[in-house]
Amino acid sequence: MSVLEHATNVSINDSAITSVLNTVNANFNIAGTINNNYNSIDGIVELYKHVATSALHNSIERSQGPHCAEGTRIQLQSDVMTWLKRQADSEIEKLFLWILGAAGSGKSAIAQEIAETCARERILAATFFFSFRSVETDSYSLFIPTLAYQIALNIPSTREFIAAAFVNDVAVVRKDFDTQLDTLILQPIAKARAKSEAEWKKWPNVIVIDGLDECKVEKEQATILRALHKSLKSKDFPFRVLLACRPEEEMRIFFLEGVGKPCTAMIDLNEDYEVDPDLDIFFRASFATIRTKNRIEEAWPADESIDELIYRASGQFVYATTAIERINDPSRRPKE
Repeated sequence: MSVLEHATNVSINDSAITSVLNTVNANFNIAGTINNNYNSIDGIVELYKHVATSALHNSIERSQGPHCAEGTRIQLQSDVMTWLKRQADSEIEKLFLWILGAAGSGKSAIAQEIAETCARERILAATFFFSFRSVETDSYSLFIPTLAYQIALNIPSTREFIAAAFVNDVAVVRKDFDTQLDTLILQPIAKARAKSEAEWKKWPNVIVIDGLDECKVEKEQATILRALHKSLKSKDFPFRVLLACRPEEEMRIFFLEGVGKPCTAMIDLNEDYEVDPDLDIFFRASFATIRTKNRIEEAWPADESIDELIYRASGQFVYATTAIERINDPSRRPKE
């Protein structure tokens, strides 16, 4: 039966009804898109409430953290970036890069520089800088939400799925670690990949984690390593993970003896790179600044004094920075 069968006083000009219906449909489509966008925004805004902001590489806290002095660690940074951007080969893919070293060897400074470089080159997916100084970053409680939030921001095609996952179960951030990982990261990533396979290979694919040894509970360290290994085995997980930390027991077990060994490349800051030339650059640049500030003669300090400082540093940048801070103390005379 025609919709106009019993109608009166009806006139049709061109295809006005079709136009109206198309307009209505278009409006519904637009409204649906807007609603979906708002839902994504709302979900991400709510997820942000469970983010450890100080763990982000560009947080206010990190801006005050260690950085590599200009002209230092050049070869190391180049090698790390080459590893992160390399093409997969036919051998067992190494998806972990473990940068290890003693306390004060410069791990956090290197992790910070690499994170900033990756961000500039648009290949950074997420970071987490652990620190025992903050309740935000001394445990794994905010680890997954923080990574998920950054992935949603840096990889827009994952945003709607991560937001929906959180909106559908806002209590997920209080559930066990594996449930959080599956719900907020692995499942949304798989859905985003299925929706756009072509874009998947172009996603930012670097995750930087620093100071896992500063996560206070050793079992939590092991849980994070196990979860990362599980993720890296997934065909839908496109990320490479740079992890900088001291070689504490859980890390040694995982990377040197356990399931992480076949898929891990390592850089030992105490063994693989000559540090003294970088320390020399750091000391000379620092003393040049002090000389200018205090109007001290060019000959100060003597080369022998710099050599002695390098010797005492024993490869530890923390000694070098502490020594310069003391020499440059406003309450002291530098030459003393």
